[in-house]
Amino acid sequence: RSVRVQRRPKVSVEAEFGARQRLAVQLEALQLLVKPKAAKRKSVEKEAKSDEPEWKVGDKVEFDAEGNGQKWVAAEVTKVHKDCHYDLDPSEAWVGAQTRVPPVFIQKNGAHKEVKQGEGVWHWEGMSDSEDEDWAEDQDADQGDNDDPDAKAAKDAIAFEQFDRLDLVLEAAGGDEDVCMSACRHLAAVPGVNPFTDVTKLAAAVRGACQGYNATLEAETKDGGAAAGAAGGAGGAGGAPAIK
Repeated sequence: RSVRVQRRPKVSVEAEFGARQRLAVQLEALQLLVKPKAAKRKSVEKEAKSDEPEWKVGDKVEFDAEGNGQKWVAAEVTKVHKDCHYDLDPSEAWVGAQTRVPPVFIQKNGAHKEVKQGEGVWHWEGMSDSEDEDWAEDQDADQGDNDDPDAKAAKDAIAFEQFDRLDLVLEAAGGDEDVCMSACRHLAAVPGVNPFTDVTKLAAAVRGACQGYNATLEAETKDGGAAAGAAGGAGGAGGAPAIK
């Protein structure tokens, strides 16, 4: 396998980097391009216990009596099988004794009831302690960002992978930096347009905005030319009489 190295003038590279840098500042200020959100961390504690019985004999739980999450019935665990299935003794006689119930249909007693805790925070009893900590950390981080301008700026900054591909956005505007900036401001002002995380999709949107602007400008130019022609014709008709 061979590698082909191409030398480019330093001035050209610096100019391209400067254009990307200025575009990045504009996009961050407009919040038109943002970092992709990281996936919520999975509970390590829950994963570690996935192969072990979550419940033991005598535990008070509730199970999904209809299998659709609509009817939860309180029950007591009466037997734990090796494959982590459970026998249950429901509190409601009409249900009858349950055998070998899969763990997916069992949860902590009362977990289906959501409880509001604190201002603007909703907590579900079915969440594990580590999941609670994840959400609490995220909330504390957001609060900290609001208090620290430097932290907020770092949070709003686009990722390096996005910065490195901003040439696609500039190319979508025909390589014209001013036109590209104008198209980005136009997109950010359009109601209902959500921030982009994919540079390729942003480039496509910028291309569409530029094409729409060019079509409008071309139509206005044609209309202006026709109006000028009509005015010129009227001026000629009312001009000085021809010399005979």
